[in-house]
Amino acid sequence: MALALTTRVDLSFSRYQLDEFKKNTKARQVPFEEIDYSIYKTTSNCIAFTTSEERITTWIKTFYLHYCAEAIKDGGTTLKSTWDETPAQNDATKSEKISITLSTEDEKTQVNIVTIIIYCSTGRIQIQGKSLRVWGDSEFPIIKDLVDQNVRNTSNFTSLKNIQSFLKTVSQPPMENECDVTNPAIITVITEDLPPLSNPSNPCCEKSLTTMKNNMADLESSFVSFKQEIFKSYEDLKHDLTSKDKEINMLKKRIGSLEATNELLRKDNIELNSLSKKQKQIEKKVSNTIDQYNKLKKNNEENLTPQTEESLQYSTSTENVLPNIPTHNIFSPLNEENPNHDISINISQSLQGETKKASPKTLDTETIILCDSNGRKLDPKLLSCPNSSTEYLKCRTLESANQLINQYEFKQTKTFIVHVGTNDIEKLPINKVTDQTRSLLTSIGNKNPEARILLSNLLPRSDELLQKAQNLNKNFLQIPTEFKNVTNIEHTNLNCSSRHQSYMIKNTLTTKASRYLQRT
Repeated sequence: MALALTTRVDLSFSRYQLDEFKKNTKARQVPFEEIDYSIYKTTSNCIAFTTSEERITTWIKTFYLHYCAEAIKDGGTTLKSTWDETPAQNDATKSEKISITLSTEDEKTQVNIVTIIIYCSTGRIQIQGKSLRVWGDSEFPIIKDLVDQNVRNTSNFTSLKNIQSFLKTVSQPPMENECDVTNPAIITVITEDLPPLSNPSNPCCEKSLTTMKNNMADLESSFVSFKQEIFKSYEDLKHDLTSKDKEINMLKKRIGSLEATNELLRKDNIELNSLSKKQKQIEKKVSNTIDQYNKLKKNNEENLTPQTEESLQYSTSTENVLPNIPTHNIFSPLNEENPNHDISINISQSLQGETKKASPKTLDTETIILCDSNGRKLDPKLLSCPNSSTEYLKCRTLESANQLINQYEFKQTKTFIVHVGTNDIEKLPINKVTDQTRSLLTSIGNKNPEARILLSNLLPRSDELLQKAQNLNKNFLQIPTEFKNVTNIEHTNLNCSSRHQSYMIKNTLTTKASRYLQRT
């Protein structure tokens, strides 16, 4: 056997071993290490099968030892093999494809028999050529047995006679291979119908016809291989384009997300700049206020100094003017009258005067409203039932509300509406305001145990204390669980658009809060 090498064979066969095959779902499915002639068309002269990652090097080694290691002759005909490799695109140390071309060669002609193509990256083994069926029937079972035995050298090969038989079969003329000698009727018909050949023993005509058929078979085999490679390249390109489209879509989404984030950061930057300007203005106002306070303090000290001197002078002069009057009683007491009677009268009169001064005021209205400046537009008539009375007590802070509760007696009051705390959160922490609210509710409960108390949440506001007001409202929600007759009121019908800093704008509380309190 003559061996022609276009690439040096790696006798360790490690160059052809891959850890994992590439998956190609678009390729035609073929059986595992079996031959099926029905998969491809008969005119394609092509068959294929697949193998595994563990056995592909055994197949390559067997093909090499079987066809390329020794010279094989049958008479004057020699079996010639050509070994060609295609390196992998991503790794030059690996082979992508191996092509083994088998041909017969004598003194005058060389005829291609079959071409064995081994795809190392996918595990696909493809056979093409005019003697495809002869190879599949005679050679494939022998090579399959050698692969199963995992033959390691040429000394274990016992198929030399089989190769010579295969070489002898493919070297016969085509007519002898194709005609069925078991059917004489066919031979008779062919003999009678065909005209006699002018020169049946012309060897040149027969060789030309054989050469033409071989060339056509080789061309068809090459075309099929080219078509499969082009299809595979097309599928790879399509897969790459799909992956690139996905990457482009992901980049577009990422760009959109970054643009949205950038817009949010830009708005935050604008707000920070605005807050910085407000901070500078507040610092300037505080500085001016401190300066004014220092000036007033200085002027006050200057004014107090001469007044103190004048008062000292006045007291000195007064002491000098006072006469020296004796303090002893020159009159004797009257023993016949009872002096205790007048003293008791004077004492009782003084006690009655003090009682009148200390006695609290009385309110007989059924509804008492304790509210800060947010209630200046309230119409008390809208908050009570028909034929019932309402009293509005203005209290700026919780402390002033507690003082009002202590100043009055509420004999017929059934309902207390409490809305205080708007001004307290400007100076006091949330916990302190909550404790003062509990103290106020306790005072109301002690004076009127059966009265109902409606505790109003703070209204929404448009300044920096909005969060503090919301936190206080959360504490107010827990207070009804601590007191018997306390109900919490939430102003869900109001929002920040109707606010001016901490107070309601004109007519807003009258039209919204009043009706809401009336419904409750």
